Amino acid sequence: MRGTMRVSIVTSINDKNSENLAPGTIVSLEREPSNTKDPNAVKAMLGEVFIGYVANSAATVPEGCTGATTVSSFLARPKVAGINARLISSYNRETKNESITQTCWVAELYFLPVWEAGEDGPENVLTLDIIGQNTYHSEKAMVIKNFASYKEGDLVLKAVQSGLDGSMCAYVYRRDSLGNTSPASAGQVDNPPDALIIALQAVPSLPLTPVSASSQRKYTVSVKLDTASLEQYNDAMDEVVQACVMQVRDVKERVTYLLSQNVPDKIIRGILHALRPLDEGKSVERPKRLYFQAGGDSTLSRAFGYYLKGKNIRLVGEKGTGKNTLISSVCWALYQPLCRIQGNADMDKLDLMGATTLDEKGTSFELSAFIKSLQDGGDVVLDEVNAVKPEVALILHSLADDAKSVEVPGYGLVRVHPRSHIWATMNEEYVGTGELNDATADRFVPLFLDQQANIKALLKDLFPDADEAVLTTCGTVYQKILDAVKSGRCSSSAITTRGYIDAIESMEYLSLRQTLLDNIAGRPGDKEEREVIRNFINAVCPA
Repeated sequence: MRGTMRVSIVTSINDKNSENLAPGTIVSLEREPSNTKDPNAVKAMLGEVFIGYVANSAATVPEGCTGATTVSSFLARPKVAGINARLISSYNRETKNESITQTCWVAELYFLPVWEAGEDGPENVLTLDIIGQNTYHSEKAMVIKNFASYKEGDLVLKAVQSGLDGSMCAYVYRRDSLGNTSPASAGQVDNPPDALIIALQAVPSLPLTPVSASSQRKYTVSVKLDTASLEQYNDAMDEVVQACVMQVRDVKERVTYLLSQNVPDKIIRGILHALRPLDEGKSVERPKRLYFQAGGDSTLSRAFGYYLKGKNIRLVGEKGTGKNTLISSVCWALYQPLCRIQGNADMDKLDLMGATTLDEKGTSFELSAFIKSLQDGGDVVLDEVNAVKPEVALILHSLADDAKSVEVPGYGLVRVHPRSHIWATMNEEYVGTGELNDATADRFVPLFLDQQANIKALLKDLFPDADEAVLTTCGTVYQKILDAVKSGRCSSSAITTRGYIDAIESMEYLSLRQTLLDNIAGRPGDKEEREVIRNFINAVCPA
């Protein structure tokens, strides 16, 4: 998890309380400034019981851990209410007395925040310095020159993904320039705070209030973050951080996303209550693009609702309807590892269950990633489940019904972890697929995802400041391709929603025609299909 620090906790010698410690145990850290040996000493407490100190000397702090001096400085900060630590693993350390060894624990730190409320509190209004080279932000010099003429809302802030490392930046634009095909930016925020980036990922833009232009190199603005909706979840988010599940920035990002998608309050609280720490060695990646629940659509909310009740879910829809994006978004929000298996007609039982392997010690049975993930508490998704032979799909029956287990020949009984879920996706119109066995289908809640009938409306929701001509062009190209798929000139692989989003996002530096040629015409694997789509784009966007 990003931003997570580790420490080593040296337990007291011969302290019987240390025998109660185990991986996953949560302890609290407290400063002990009265300590005569080290004024930066930080003690670890299991409830009201002292168990040891955070290592601080060069001899006791292992590689990859930070010392007590740094931890003590964090505890002294006014915005830090406390620090909890989740024990990860233990190791033995020799003492000066060679006959005595000491047990130490490596632990991850989680910073408990001071939750601030109030519409005009310091967490809501941010003062930002705008910097950046004029070469890359060509509007910056003009904004500084005419700074006194700008009123609140004339300048706006948008999130931009950096081409260098993929991180999110915050760029300033003149509002009246956003209608242009490729609007030029007027600078970027110097060291944008996490709260700002989180807010920008949930809204298209934020209005700015001009403050001052002190030089030709930078100017200052302020922005008001609407955190009132977040504040109602402070109690639930605090419990997540106290339980050492994730840092406050990460839980805020999830709640902000859920609010932006109009997920109901009861479901948001259910998600926060369901969050659990990851096991050591496991990870959850934030998908490059989160699922967008357009107005009137409740697919994401329904998926969350069924998931929270332990249901396995089957998503049905053509390519480009967002099946895999929805699954990745749900697993990211719920902090669940995900294993993906591509189904096909050649898949056999060994692909789903595992096989015997040979090594220097002899033969042994190795579970498949699919079964191993279910055993360890992760989620799995079987793509194109209706392409799998019925006798192979039968394996899903005992895994997905009340038994939640399967007998693996050569290995034994495998039980599905209580946190694991099985997802299945299918496209009813793909070549090589058939109808799903009724018994298999009955073990999954079906959710049907429709192809975007009006891509222009979706893009308008995503990019409310985009030029109307750009949206119309995208809508025209999409409709031409859709008609070509229906007439048989193109396959369903030519349909993409993500491609139009990528195309519009890249227009800051490239023309619409070029981004459509690359992101729409360039996606099908068939050369003739690519040529058909290129002709559509060239007709709508002539060079």
